[in-house]
Amino acid sequence: MGLLAPAALAALLFAGLPVMIHLLTSRAAQRKSFPALAFLRRAHAGQARLQRLRDMLVMLLRILALILLVLTLAGLYWTGNHGAAGRPVVIIIDASASMQQRDAGALVWDRAVATAARLSDELHDRPVLLLIAGQTIVRSGLVPTTDRGPMRSLLANTSPGWGASTNDQALALALTIDALDNRGDIHLISDASRGTMAGIDPQAIPPNIGFQVINAGGGHDNQVVKSIALEPGVAVAGRSCVIQADIGNYSALPTTLTVAISMGVDRRSQEVTIPAGDSAIIAQIFTPQRIGLQTVEAAIITRGGNVHDSLPSDDRRVGVVMVREALPVRVYTDESDKRIDGSLKPVIAGLTAAGLAPTVVRSDQLRLLPQLAARAHDAVVLTVGLQALGDARALAGHLLGGGALVQFIASDADAALTLALDGLESPLSVLPPVDLSQRPRGIGIQEVLTDHPLLIDLAGREPLLQQIEALHYRPATLTPGATKLMAWEDGSIAMAERRVGSGRWIIINMSPADTDTNIAALEILPLIMARMGQVLQPRRRDECSVPCGFSMPSAVPMMKDGGGNIEVVEGVCQLNEPGWYRGGKDVVAVAIPSSEGDVRQVAMPTGTDGASAETAIRLASTVPLWPWLLLIALLLFACESVIAGGVRRRHA
Repeated sequence: MGLLAPAALAALLFAGLPVMIHLLTSRAAQRKSFPALAFLRRAHAGQARLQRLRDMLVMLLRILALILLVLTLAGLYWTGNHGAAGRPVVIIIDASASMQQRDAGALVWDRAVATAARLSDELHDRPVLLLIAGQTIVRSGLVPTTDRGPMRSLLANTSPGWGASTNDQALALALTIDALDNRGDIHLISDASRGTMAGIDPQAIPPNIGFQVINAGGGHDNQVVKSIALEPGVAVAGRSCVIQADIGNYSALPTTLTVAISMGVDRRSQEVTIPAGDSAIIAQIFTPQRIGLQTVEAAIITRGGNVHDSLPSDDRRVGVVMVREALPVRVYTDESDKRIDGSLKPVIAGLTAAGLAPTVVRSDQLRLLPQLAARAHDAVVLTVGLQALGDARALAGHLLGGGALVQFIASDADAALTLALDGLESPLSVLPPVDLSQRPRGIGIQEVLTDHPLLIDLAGREPLLQQIEALHYRPATLTPGATKLMAWEDGSIAMAERRVGSGRWIIINMSPADTDTNIAALEILPLIMARMGQVLQPRRRDECSVPCGFSMPSAVPMMKDGGGNIEVVEGVCQLNEPGWYRGGKDVVAVAIPSSEGDVRQVAMPTGTDGASAETAIRLASTVPLWPWLLLIALLLFACESVIAGGVRRRHA
């Protein structure tokens, strides 16, 4: 038995108030003899004794009620697990990167493990299940159990990861456990940073499930390299590019840092002062000469003054940049480049003549586009001569990620692709094809927007444009918000563009095949594509690394710089730690998620019953008595009111 707030016992002094009031209001009466009242006095003697007993009872009830109210304020509790035996418990430990921060010389993770161990001991015979919320969720068993062996083994052999928090996934898993269907408690042990409650809505937790966040400590100053960006978004050999590092200062004071940025073996340093709770961009210009993958890095190397850094692991961030000979264009098609009269061969010739670097890929490889972007960002994707739609979601992600999509309408699948990009509105609404081969002359071009940056090389070439002729074409109308670049004689659209987020979607509604148009013979394509390298080159690549936990498609094991192989499992390598990984010709940079660098603690939302570790452990082994004391005190006051009311009526 104990008290949550022992200082409240000082209020027991007020329990003597009824006695003091009774003594102060009771005066000794003067006795005078009235013979006529002698019989009345003898008749009233019995009632007077009863009256004094009632007065004493009222005073005692008031004293007892006041004592119970004081004990209620002091938080009287009973030590033990009474009333909760058999109620299952799930303990979740946050194993994200921020749990590796140091607090007063100790790892917050170690404190979380110690808290979980002590909590399980205090829960006595209640069944317990442990979940480690890392990059993958690890559990001590299938259901809560009174056997503490599996839990202790998991605590002894688990360490925090380098990825973002997965507390929301662990909580969702806990709520699916049958043992917690009707009753139970869930304890989330974390550092109370911003990522603790990401994706968690406390109001959505069933009312019969108790949910508590336990603060394991941390929350001190930290400086972090948040990201490494490339500008422009594709590096070309012999051309200048800018490597930018975003540096965050999550502390209460301005901090002066020295930051080193490198590309390959070229390394430059710069000093910067960052206000408290703010960030700054550090930029250095490099001119790569070697074609291929090059490593980039940004690192905090010195700090001015007595600056504390809670998480040293995020002081360094690595990245990978693909240095190209020219702007890369990835051409997805189902057509053979050996076909002389097809639509693919003129496109490849036009791209090559424009100084671009095309790579031909089958359309069924579209699903790998996100992984290819992680290794070497492809600025432009071109589709032509498709026979199947492939993974249109990958194209949508490419556009939303800032890439460019150039789409030729040369087949039915090409036309169908305009409607398949995962909710994105196409620049054109394409109608069924029209055959003009029986006419003396096909349809020609009537309007060209030559002041558009992509078509500027067509200015002054009206005689050449007038020679364009299509024997097979698809009428098309412009959709709202799109830009018309070229139109046929009947007013339908031959070329259009739409901005999609930071990306650009361009549709060329004319087939390059000789049987459909004569644009290949007129060498129109090199003129259209001449400016593609400048116009469609992405302005910026916001991140040159992938987050920890990334699944890298690979046919061979990947080797981490510094040693250690990552084996291939079901066609992928799981890259869980920060650093560079090499496998075959691939180099991948893996970094701690930038959100994990902000280790500042935040107030937990209503409904989580946030508590310190010591408070949570104490509450786990106690049963609160103050609700019952409050109820008894109210009942005593009610009894006192009834008895005192009767006394007052008799006095009247």
